[in-house]
Amino acid sequence: MISVLILPVFVHAYTLLESLPGLKTTSTSGPLLSEYLQWLFNFALIATGFLAVLMIVIGGVEFMIGGANESMRKEGKNRISNALWGLLLALGAWLIIYTINPELVKLDFALDKISVQQQGEESKVIYKK
Repeated sequence: MISVLILPVFVHAYTLLESLPGLKTTSTSGPLLSEYLQWLFNFALIATGFLAVLMIVIGGVEFMIGGANESMRKEGKNRISNALWGLLLALGAWLIIYTINPELVKLDFALDKISVQQQGEESKVIYKK
């Protein structure tokens, strides 16, 4: 019962002490949890792209250094293809989510007003957008 009352308030009012680089906040009291999650989602996509390019470069170097060593050349080819499949998987997941509903990619679930009405021993939470 208590978690039902605290969770919506916690999600709306949760702020951390320090801002992340490049985080744009809309709140005057500091960044909200939804803004941190949006930043984390964008960071994960950027990191996926960076790591995929890094793995492609490492695979290319292995392929070139391999020369006549067929097993090393094959390992380089596998590393490149795995990096491309991982990048395709991450971008495909983003595209599917964006196609279903662009608001899901934004992760904006902040509520404007929350009120709790006490009726005897029961509490009722009212959400207003």
